[in-house]
Amino acid sequence: MRTAFSLSLVLAVGLTARLATAAEAAPSGNQAWQVGTPIVTYWAGPPLTDAVAQQMAEGGFNVVWCSEQQLDIARQHGLRAQLSDGLLSPATLDDPAARDKLDALIQRVRQHPAMYSVELELAPGGGRLVRLAP
Repeated sequence: MRTAFSLSLVLAVGLTARLATAAEAAPSGNQAWQVGTPIVTYWAGPPLTDAVAQQMAEGGFNVVWCSEQQLDIARQHGLRAQLSDGLLSPATLDDPAARDKLDALIQRVRQHPAMYSVELELAPGGGRLVRLAP
């Protein structure tokens, strides 16, 4: 439990700038909340290549699972990216070297134009999505 909380805290701190930027763009005052663009994604799809991204975009998908190295492919096709990486796991927090790699990963991807969310592994065999931007 402590490890899962710590991972959430590390990601929350690392992504504060991204969320603050999104909050500044959010409507203020008494405006009613409105549904945005629905998320259209998949589970366990193929690795993201240029051809796969084109197929996803043409098929109406708008959020794709990808690695850091595939973020530019998602952006080139107008897709939002859900980052999947082995560092997004509670075990990362138990290893100082891995934790440093996680911090570096967050710094590299948090302002990427395609970045939308990350998959957090909070329990063996399970995950939880964390949204990064509106």
